[in-house]
Amino acid sequence: MGKWLLEVTGSKLFGDDFKLEVDDYTVIAGFNSTGKSIIARTIYALASRDVNELDRLWRKDNASVCLHASRGNLCYAGGEIRGDLGSDIVAYMAPDYRIVLRQSLVLEKSISESIEGIEQDVGTLCNMIDSLSVYIPEEESNRMQELKELCKDLQQHIKNHGNVLRGFMHPLLAEALIYKARANPWLLKKLLDAQEESIERAVDALNELLGDIDEKISAEDLIPLSVDVTISDTGHVGKPALSIDLGSLALLVQDNRLTATVPPDVVSSSVASYLLLGILPYVFAQRENTIVAVIEEPEEAFSPPQQFLFAYILGRYIRLLQGNGKEVKVVLTTHSPYIVSGASRFNATVYYARFSRAKRAFRYEQRPYAAFALAEALALSQHSSEEKSFDQPQ
Repeated sequence: MGKWLLEVTGSKLFGDDFKLEVDDYTVIAGFNSTGKSIIARTIYALASRDVNELDRLWRKDNASVCLHASRGNLCYAGGEIRGDLGSDIVAYMAPDYRIVLRQSLVLEKSISESIEGIEQDVGTLCNMIDSLSVYIPEEESNRMQELKELCKDLQQHIKNHGNVLRGFMHPLLAEALIYKARANPWLLKKLLDAQEESIERAVDALNELLGDIDEKISAEDLIPLSVDVTISDTGHVGKPALSIDLGSLALLVQDNRLTATVPPDVVSSSVASYLLLGILPYVFAQRENTIVAVIEEPEEAFSPPQQFLFAYILGRYIRLLQGNGKEVKVVLTTHSPYIVSGASRFNATVYYARFSRAKRAFRYEQRPYAAFALAEALALSQHSSEEKSFDQPQ
């Protein structure tokens, strides 16, 4: 439904007049510290009208940034947002779920220990009241009974509010639950079907490439874990699951290959990646007509085939949503050629980010594989017959 245009003016980092076209599927690759995250987060912050994030990104640079679309224009400068892109937009910025999950476990332990301490103190007080009741005159027995009931109510309130407190300490997981609740069921099924079909295609392609081997690749090899966020553990049906108690929230981790449970205190990076993969269909199934999704370096805990598959699945989502009349803008930052390759199957616009010494600013060019050709050149140099190969001392 047309490209958007991000425009940055008066920036020390990006120069006086930086422009970047935001396509339906946009990938930004390149060296580290070339502003990829700044650009991606700016697109999200403008779409979501997050002035605090825009202040954090641009206030010190004293730059102005604008997002131009056929539906309107939105600009930020000097701590203020002006313009409008309409209200029918869902903007999603994928958090680093690895950090979220690890913090969740630390917070859960800290909060639980604090609540247990309070519960023990109140329990001791209630026991003292019970012990003293035998010495209370009969005419004061009714008051003593009221005190006992009050003590029981206090214990129950501590337990209830402790669970609520745990839930509030995990807002990003709570946000995932909101996406689930607001998703269009019909569209969600279409997205999940597209995901399953993409996995099946990948499995068939891999087995065809591998030829005759003793054991074929299966869907469980590509997607070994299913991760979900729900309200408490209501009894997971099927294979045993790891339930990380988050108070009023619960994170369910299902190993699709095994029948053994995973220790609750072990949360690997892969859990975070599959949490992202599990939440995205709910994000894209929102009822608004425009979906903006920004995802930074999704490859971090995926193997190379999974990286390609992830970017490919996103392309399927975009095409499906467009076929249902929705406007979609997906922006990825990456260091992975497999992410770029998977996205390129759907004609994604790919930018190569680097620092231009001539302009003393970051520069973005539509050269899809330039970011990775340098690594290939270094690898090939080791096989060179020249005297100064990469692994020889100079």
